Amino acid sequence: MSLRDRLTEDLKLAMKARDQLRMDVIRMIKAAVLNKEVEMKKDLDDAEMSRIMTTMIKQRKESVEQYEKGSVPNLPQKSGRKFPSSKPTFRRRSHQTNSTESWMA
Repeated sequence: MSLRDRLTEDLKLAMKARDQLRMDVIRMIKAAVLNKEVEMKKDLDDAEMSRIMTTMIKQRKESVEQYEKGSVPNLPQKSGRKFPSSKPTFRRRSHQTNSTESWMA
């Protein structure tokens, strides 16, 4: 079984298990492989795909180290933490009354 086939099967299993982190990682790997194939204008073999994955792992480790070194407190993690709503809330003071109205953008 080739690495490409294995990634496809692992993606199917992750989807069935509803494992969002695993699905995201596999999709990211598949996207990087596809980008490299388009760049090189040929299909990649298992060794080249493995090199791409090794590079991706190294990049992620370096990113984490840089965040830790810079002591960034809000490092986004795939731990199920909820992020704020994408809709900002604007408040406007009414001139006729002293109440505050909430506006959704």
